[in-house]
Amino acid sequence: MLPEHDESTWRISACELFELERYDIAMFEFYLLAQQFSQTKDWYSTGFCALALGRFDKSFELFSTLWNENPHILKISTMNALLLATSPIAHHRNGKKSLEISLSKLKTNEHNWELLSVIAAAYAEVGDFPSAIEFARLALKKCPASSGEQNQRRICQYQQSRPARLTAAQVRRQIRSKGSCNRCGGNTSISLGPLCTRCQRLSLHNLTNVATHSSSSELEK
Repeated sequence: MLPEHDESTWRISACELFELERYDIAMFEFYLLAQQFSQTKDWYSTGFCALALGRFDKSFELFSTLWNENPHILKISTMNALLLATSPIAHHRNGKKSLEISLSKLKTNEHNWELLSVIAAAYAEVGDFPSAIEFARLALKKCPASSGEQNQRRICQYQQSRPARLTAAQVRRQIRSKGSCNRCGGNTSISLGPLCTRCQRLSLHNLTNVATHSSSSELEK
């Protein structure tokens, strides 16, 4: 087993590959991390890389398994519901199940635009386009400007009674619409969460330096 800081370094390197859009290599690295350390976030990242590569069978399998094991995690539930509603592979789709999963999260996440967008897609999949338009408009009001165009396109689709279908190109566009690092304001990777890779490395470097000069009991305080 690698030391903890080496595990973190490996994970950050995989995230950097992800940011460089080397999704094939990043997927392999996240898969190896998941195999060795059994962390949910690494399986999630593996599935997301598979989506960016258009490997919908693999991503569907991974997110279905993740949801069965972690139905309480919003991000996993949202992604599983999204694939159930919008997968381009017909036998993956189950609009009723997608609605059941996504609506169960709405009460405590009513301002989450991604969840609202998935609920809209689920309604469209079951043929309830008025409800799909209603939730898509709510998502448009709450989403960041970088996702506004995609949400507007979805509304137009639903107005034409056309359900949403996910593509690898859409996933890659979402990845490029990065958030801001909580520390320096720079771009973040979806896999990294609130910090960019540079700040992740700085945090890891600082932690390693502290560990060199501190006892384990001091670090636990």
